[in-house]
Amino acid sequence: MTIDQAAAPSNTLVFMLVGIGMLIPVMITYNIYQYVVFRGKVDPDHEHTY
Repeated sequence: MTIDQAAAPSNTLVFMLVGIGMLIPVMITYNIYQYVVFRGKVDPDHEHTY
């Protein structure tokens, strides 16, 4: 089996590339937003009591 035989059709690969290409900036922006919002709210040296 060659790579050409195993690959999806070209139009499907282009669709996936465009879809992922639009989602990655959204995910990165959301992660930056999370870091900004929660910065300084967690103290790693604080001992938890349950």
